[in-house]
Amino acid sequence: MTPRRLALIMSLWIPNLCSGIRVRRFADDWTSATVELHVNPITRNYVKTAFGGSMSAMTDPYFFMLVMHQIGRDYVVWDTKGEIEFRKPGRGVLTARFEVPPAKIAELRERAHGGAKVLEWFETDITDAEGDVVAHVRREVYVREKRRVTEARSSARGPIASVARGREPEHPAEVAGQVRLIGVAEFRGDPGQRLVRMLAHPPAAPHLCGRPPVRSARHPGERMLRPPHPA
Repeated sequence: MTPRRLALIMSLWIPNLCSGIRVRRFADDWTSATVELHVNPITRNYVKTAFGGSMSAMTDPYFFMLVMHQIGRDYVVWDTKGEIEFRKPGRGVLTARFEVPPAKIAELRERAHGGAKVLEWFETDITDAEGDVVAHVRREVYVREKRRVTEARSSARGPIASVARGREPEHPAEVAGQVRLIGVAEFRGDPGQRLVRMLAHPPAAPHLCGRPPVRSARHPGERMLRPPHPA
């Protein structure tokens, strides 16, 4: 979905079309949006000014959309709460501008890292043609890293990290494969030491010639069987 296409779709969406709401533009990098409300005989209220519900609707999803398109598909984004303070009767064409800079997206990513729930307030003003503030709007946006992303990151660390922190490994077979790369000596004194060594170096059958096992120089403390040298 391109910014231009989304602006057109939102303008033609029946609830917006019937309320006089027009989405003028989304920035190409999704950092800003501009929305207008046209107050006319069809959309105005009983006292011939902008309907409060329309002013709230013209600011409803846009902070949420800007965050969602910038932060990417690895996050859950919702619009959870809204507040509006009416300051002046609205007439003519009313405008609301929304901005979410990249620095704010980087902050939200950092706060949501690891699956934490993040609630962030955004603010904007609705102004008339003269630039006077008609209403002040606040919107709360919910951001959370998707569980599949958090779980994938945890799995990528591998169960070897559990042993290093003093806990029994959850997947012993996978631990054994990793131990061969970093050496058994790193786990000396840890609770999973015996299990790790047994899985990494299972006992081999005695050689037919009966020669005793010799020590390998690859890792300190590692024992393995070598075939006898020919006489």
